Amino acid sequence: MRSFTILLCIMALAIIPPGQVLASTVHLEAPPDTLSFPTAGSTDILMINLTGDGDGLSGYNLGLSMTTPGIVEVASVAYPPWAGMVSNGTIPAENTWIQAVDLQMQVESGGDFPVLLTTITLRAIADGETVLTVSPVIVDDDRGGRYALDPIQIPVRLEQYPRK
Repeated sequence: MRSFTILLCIMALAIIPPGQVLASTVHLEAPPDTLSFPTAGSTDILMINLTGDGDGLSGYNLGLSMTTPGIVEVASVAYPPWAGMVSNGTIPAENTWIQAVDLQMQVESGGDFPVLLTTITLRAIADGETVLTVSPVIVDDDRGGRYALDPIQIPVRLEQYPRK
């Protein structure tokens, strides 16, 4: 009987996640739907927001990647005033990551949504098309839970010369 009880406890620990994963009413958003660059070397900004009705934000880690190399790169990132302990992978890069923590608890549940997570500056490299994917690796709320968010994909195009 004791072995059976221990087995049940082990199974319960394996099934219950360490933090609650929320069926999310929040989403990542990055308007506009498509980015177009006129020439190589030109830049544009993309603001990544967390929208919806959430339980605050304690921190995040987002992956940034391009589907086709050599078209566009992440030139820089800027974080909002609430963001502390900011960190990111190598920049400029076509694939990198960004993260921040809300140390001062400035992003709380209630009227704080939408929340600006970061502003990304993209720079065109060469003629072509790619897709920027923003993947939510970790996005935690203020109650010890983790938002279950879908990645977002933004088509990006540099077309210096009209195609025939």
